[in-house]
Amino acid sequence: MMDSSSGYRTLLDQLKDSHVRDLAWAIGSPSLIDPGFSGFQGRVVDDAYCEEQLAESSGWLKELDKAPGPLHECIRSRVSSRLGRYFERLIGFWLENRRDVEDLSAGDPVRRGAHNTLGEYDFIFREKGKWRHWETVVKFYLQDPKGEGWHDYVGPGARDRLAIKINRVFERQLALSQTPEGLQVLGDRQPVSPFAFFKGYLFSHAMESGAPPPGVSPRHLSGWWCRAGSSLPFLREDSRWRVLPRLRWLSPCLIDASSHHCSREEMAAFIEGHFSSSSEPVLAAELAARPDGSLAEISRGFVVGPDWPGRDS
Repeated sequence: MMDSSSGYRTLLDQLKDSHVRDLAWAIGSPSLIDPGFSGFQGRVVDDAYCEEQLAESSGWLKELDKAPGPLHECIRSRVSSRLGRYFERLIGFWLENRRDVEDLSAGDPVRRGAHNTLGEYDFIFREKGKWRHWETVVKFYLQDPKGEGWHDYVGPGARDRLAIKINRVFERQLALSQTPEGLQVLGDRQPVSPFAFFKGYLFSHAMESGAPPPGVSPRHLSGWWCRAGSSLPFLREDSRWRVLPRLRWLSPCLIDASSHHCSREEMAAFIEGHFSSSSEPVLAAELAARPDGSLAEISRGFVVGPDWPGRDS
């Protein structure tokens, strides 16, 4: 069985296609929240399950990497600029191709009356004879260095907080099957067990990192953040840099040497120019050369504007 802290990275190092790499990341990366935390117990897809599934899928992923057309077509069929939707498509493609998954449905709406939508089931399926309800979540949060709780993890766009998302997932989305309307939609697909499939990264301030609160997985993926005008933190003097567009935020960056990249000085100049006309955060990946000449991510971090997250956040 693959270890979630290194096994999925070993597989990612063997995959070339960016979407297949994202799919492997979605399956095998560690949970953002702690499946064993008392408030979540029994309702989070845990790392052991993901490790097992990645090990079972590794051969399929390697073959898909050689001929990724079906995955590309799946993504093109419902193009979205939203990272959460992209992540959901990856999970849907994986579930559709699993031999042990039956009667899969996605996006079943739950309504109260004609015009009041209570939510929707991301995925309902049967696995080993048991019905599952999965809510898929992928999130990126920056920690206030002076904070101590979930509320102090803020989304890059300052429009979301980890505390709000946790409450929504566990109090609303996973509770749909407990409502009369939700039970009606399920029909004979009962009893059903609800789970959060919760992945992502947490970013600590480059100079003032705080400890994560209880409930955050001790194995969560992490990065740094700093404000525009600060020096970029780096692991290596000779590293290269690349800005990651939103739909490339999932798996660690891997590019060939001919793809666009820049020096730390050039990245700093780009960031200065960017924030002269925009307040949108930038996700920067630090890259190091591999023996085969490609460049692989060794760290990542958000650079935010001087006023982030804003006075009202």
